[in-house]
Amino acid sequence: MESLRTFARRHPLAIDALLWAIPALLFGALLRILLTSYLPYAYWNADSRSFYTFTQKFVQHSWLSLGDKRRYLYPLLLLPISYLPGGVLRWLPILQHTFGLITLVPLAYVVRRTMVFWKVWIIPVTVIYAGLPLVLWCEHELLGDHLFFALFIWTFAGWMAWVTQSTVARAGRMFWLFLVPLALFIITKPHGRFVWPGLLIGLCIVKAWKYLRWPHWTALALVLVITPTVGSNKQGAWLFYDAAFPLTRLDTPLHAEYKALMRERVERFRNHLDIYHAEQEHAPISFSTWACRRWSSMQTSPPTIRTISTMATSSSARRNTTTKRWPTRKAQSASPLRFRHTDRFRLTKNSNTRSSPRPAH
Repeated sequence: MESLRTFARRHPLAIDALLWAIPALLFGALLRILLTSYLPYAYWNADSRSFYTFTQKFVQHSWLSLGDKRRYLYPLLLLPISYLPGGVLRWLPILQHTFGLITLVPLAYVVRRTMVFWKVWIIPVTVIYAGLPLVLWCEHELLGDHLFFALFIWTFAGWMAWVTQSTVARAGRMFWLFLVPLALFIITKPHGRFVWPGLLIGLCIVKAWKYLRWPHWTALALVLVITPTVGSNKQGAWLFYDAAFPLTRLDTPLHAEYKALMRERVERFRNHLDIYHAEQEHAPISFSTWACRRWSSMQTSPPTIRTISTMATSSSARRNTTTKRWPTRKAQSASPLRFRHTDRFRLTKNSNTRSSPRPAH
């Protein structure tokens, strides 16, 4: 108890943040309990596999392979969680929601430290953040986004705790409260590298050289060196072109044959530019991927009008046959082909057309 009293005397603002965050903690805990009781497992979306690949390879094949696309923190955290009883999807919502609740305290500290009328703002800000649907759902997914956002709040709180110190010795100790969350934030997702310009400017504004010593500068330089190794540059141009797809210049001679294939789609998206972000559904990506494969399988000569027409027709046929449906009994009896149910549907010749479908062994 004496140590707690000493901490309260030395850090009164932290105690204020903790006490004033209690309403948000209770409200956020209620929402997270309800969500977890309704959806006890973490949501697995299209990007979850890339985060879980490291754990899967290590558990199944004892491989140590951190792909350059997903480095470093989140894939490494999934490994020990996978050994808990119940699996990753069972424990991940509990752990991420718990960390999300704890993050309300540094958020309250930022409000307490920066705002004049902090008693007016601290409860609304923390309660609104605790109940944001986007935050709740990110905490329930197998994704590094929630950890990324939460660590940014911890980093900002650490910055405020450090730059407001008046003595050199105390500022040197409080600097680690900023640097550790910053390092974890940087190694979670590659988007964290964009804080460096503002961070360097901020260090100059607060005259950091008056308070920092060589261990601090060494650790900060190490984080800066690690930053370029986080993430992959393979998808940068691809994703950028996806965002700017309707702005493609169709009348220039560069790649004219390829532009002829995409003209109809570019013009359609250009006519609805205001809702392109909601309408596209990866259409440019899927189209360009198909076109590249289709073009590479054809002759090397430039495509003619007839070839373009053939490719467009084949594209429509491909879209219509992508979704495979289970055939009705009438369709089976009328066809000399019988469907066998495996992990993928496949057609096999069978003379007995009246037999019912059965699982392949």
